[in-house]
Amino acid sequence: MLQNYLAALGFLEGRLSDESRVLMFFKMDFTRLKELSNVYLSENLQNKELKSLGRPVIRVSYKNNMVRVFLEQSEYSAEELAQIMNGLRKKKKYILLDGSRIIDLDNETARDFGEAVTDFGMDSKDLYRKKTISFVTAINAFSHE
Repeated sequence: MLQNYLAALGFLEGRLSDESRVLMFFKMDFTRLKELSNVYLSENLQNKELKSLGRPVIRVSYKNNMVRVFLEQSEYSAEELAQIMNGLRKKKKYILLDGSRIIDLDNETARDFGEAVTDFGMDSKDLYRKKTISFVTAINAFSHE
């Protein structure tokens, strides 16, 4: 029975290799698994924190016929945001930041953030830096659905 349950979760030969199933495993309720067996999670696994990206705020200003765009400060460093953007570009379901935070990229908010950064032509390695963009680029970014 336990083997069938693990197979249904996506375990093959004791391993989860499908990225979407790994994310699902981190999100799951262990009640059913605990009914079938004793569950022991390593300290390393217990210390992982699953987080969603949240709602990053992109600021756009217009002054003297110039449009400027930048990301408002958030809980992520510029390096971490670059990792997040790299994960979104590669269509990853999640990424691991600093060894303990698992960032869920498999949601609409994360995808919208990635699209906005791309549409505005922002530098994914330095999203906090103000960037001057053309008025046409801004209009195209705002009209993206």
